[in-house]
Amino acid sequence: MDKREVDKSVLRALIQKIPSRVDTRDWHKKYIGCSISFDEAVSKVAYVFATQAQSFAPFGLAENGPGSEFAEAIVEFPRYFSGLGPSPEEVATVIDRASQDYAAFIVLRFLCMITPQGSYEALDDWKRKEYFGLVKQPAKSKGSGRNKYIARDVLIVNQIKGLTNLGFKPTRNRAKKPGGANTSACDVVAKATNKCGKEIMAMDYAAIENIWRKRDQFPCMNYFAEVLIYALRP
Repeated sequence: MDKREVDKSVLRALIQKIPSRVDTRDWHKKYIGCSISFDEAVSKVAYVFATQAQSFAPFGLAENGPGSEFAEAIVEFPRYFSGLGPSPEEVATVIDRASQDYAAFIVLRFLCMITPQGSYEALDDWKRKEYFGLVKQPAKSKGSGRNKYIARDVLIVNQIKGLTNLGFKPTRNRAKKPGGANTSACDVVAKATNKCGKEIMAMDYAAIENIWRKRDQFPCMNYFAEVLIYALRP
């Protein structure tokens, strides 16, 4: 298998796990209206990370892992196309941009992966040229690669939102020590990542807060499921 692609058997396995994963991920819904301690919240979030972190692999948890380009592509996709199953005109426009635009190039690779041959004549032609080295991948621009941890970050944002529904403030004053009224959802998530261990994704409070502040840049959790389902359609 081409190292730039993600094994579709992995995608099928992820789709099969979606219902149970959602139930685990949204544990907080069962606690709405109830009180929950900081330590209990940490344990709940740590369990989510421990049970779902393995699914980060195909979405590029490793900096140069086989799925890192895939992770970037699925997030960049809406910047170039109006939706899954773009028009031939959109495809032609992105092909023109791909000669100088790194993000457009990897989005086209992603579209090739999830689109049956024959769907777009121009895309089939581009894919053949790319295979034989007749089109070259542009150099990464400054800031490219920013989406390689997107699956992890979206899950972190999801957990912070859930904790705020239970009464936790999303963030706190960094100048003050955490504890009591100055304890936030970001504190819970940070401690949970460290409880899991570095082999998963140990992070400090500042890193978690930075992810939270960028939350509007991330797609919703359902977007990943939509991409998986589209990629595996008959």
